[in-house]
Amino acid sequence: MKNINDFFRFYSQQTSLEEDKELMEWVEESEQHKLDFMNSWQMYHAMGLLGEERAVSDISIGKRYRIATWTKYAAVIVLIFVTGYFSSLLWQSRQQQDELVQEISVPRGQRVNITLSDGTLVWLNSLTKISYNPSFSGDKRMVHLDGEAYFEVKRNEKKPFIVQTSKGDIEVLGTKFNVEAYTSSPKLVTSLMEGSVKFSAGARSIVLKPLQKVLLTDGIMLLSNITSLDDYTWRDGLMSFTNASFEELMEKFEKYYGYKIIIENQKVKNLRRSGKFRLSDGINYALDVLKKDMNFSYTRDITDSIITIK
Repeated sequence: MKNINDFFRFYSQQTSLEEDKELMEWVEESEQHKLDFMNSWQMYHAMGLLGEERAVSDISIGKRYRIATWTKYAAVIVLIFVTGYFSSLLWQSRQQQDELVQEISVPRGQRVNITLSDGTLVWLNSLTKISYNPSFSGDKRMVHLDGEAYFEVKRNEKKPFIVQTSKGDIEVLGTKFNVEAYTSSPKLVTSLMEGSVKFSAGARSIVLKPLQKVLLTDGIMLLSNITSLDDYTWRDGLMSFTNASFEELMEKFEKYYGYKIIIENQKVKNLRRSGKFRLSDGINYALDVLKKDMNFSYTRDITDSIITIK
């Protein structure tokens, strides 16, 4: 394999035309060379996306943790670059970025925040996937979302920002809003904090005002006011809840902590509580706090990531 720095110099456009040609000829020599080239490309873009200047969020109050080496955050995200012919695309990408699609996947129990090329800030929740063209070529800034994300969109009146989901689209110019749209869930919720967004599902559309949210479920679109910010504190590393049932809390625990939770104790399912947990404190701490005033115990199977409430 060539020196990794040779690849990185090429990607950062620090090589001469002669060096470019030499590298491309080397890539074409064998399938292994193409594989080495592809792996180095993924490594380079991972480092560019989540290097020392971009924070990876597993957030506790007042703290942000930065992961400086690509091997550490490789466990947090998976970057997939969709190409027809990989080395050809890389060669062309210096002049034409619109063929490149980038996908970020967040594993269960993790959270990630990124800055897009237009300056838009995006927080990605657990089990979320987002894909987009990094160059935002064309007259729209399009991203596709499967999961939950909070957006602070950089305003650009000439190029609207559109979030596509499996159930509907959200179009904005510059605003702050949250979208929960997991493909595995029957519901979609779009919540607006600032600015204005238009939500569309099929032939129907609705324009949201600040502190309004729209719920789409079973083909029915419901507009309501936001009365609590509990559902949006996840991006700050908190799980907040008001009058939530134990069953609802365990559903959140599953998403945030990466465990499957089985409730065998039926007596606690409908008990309701209000409170707040720092996600960084972990699931054991949260369950220990809850069981102090609820009559339950639990077992934890680390191997299979299963917690049983008894």
